[in-house]
Amino acid sequence: MVNTRTIVFAAASAAIAFGLALDSPQPQSAPRDWRTLNINCADPDVSARIRTLMLDALDEALKERVQQTFSIWLRDETGQPDRARTGIRQALAAYILAIEGVHRWHPPPC
Repeated sequence: MVNTRTIVFAAASAAIAFGLALDSPQPQSAPRDWRTLNINCADPDVSARIRTLMLDALDEALKERVQQTFSIWLRDETGQPDRARTGIRQALAAYILAIEGVHRWHPPPC
C-alpha cells in the first residue's frame, strides 16, 4: 500500500516547488519567523539539499503509486487495464510537472 505521508510530502513538495518558482522576493528585513522567512534565497548547499530531498520524495511517491495501482489491478479487474492506465498517466503527469518545478527553483544566495 502507498504510504499516505509520502504522497502528502511529495504533493506538498511539488506545490512548494511551483510556489517557489513563481513567488516574488520578500524584503530582506523580514524577521526570522517561519511564517515570514524569505525562502526566495538560500545558501547553495541548502538549496541543493532541499532540491535533493524533493526529488527523492517525488521518486518514492511515483514508485509507491505504481505499486498501489498494480495492487488494485490484482484485487479488482473491473475496467482494467484502462483504470490502471488512467491512474499511471495522472501520476506521471504530476511527477513530470513536479520535477520541472523543482528544477526551476534556483534561489539566489542569501
